[in-house]
Amino acid sequence: YHKKLSIAANCRMCLVEVEKAPKPLPACATPVTQGMKVFTHSAKAVEAQRSVMEFLLIAKVGNVGAELIRGVHHHRTLRNFYRLTI
Repeated sequence: YHKKLSIAANCRMCLVEVEKAPKPLPACATPVTQGMKVFTHSAKAVEAQRSVMEFLLIAKVGNVGAELIRGVHHHRTLRNFYRLTI
């Protein structure tokens, strides 16, 4: 987030599951409504986040990204994945 930048939701890193939505939505660009139920750690949300991270790693770092992705599948959690990439 930066106050001088508009919300474009291009990176898709903040995908969440919203009840009754057909697919994950970007949290940064989804307007909040009364009674809205948002799930940030559901299986659907985590899988969407993992897929985005996999795509970004493959697109940006090639083979190194592929090695990190194997680490994610081995550790099975995004928290451990972030530890691997820092």
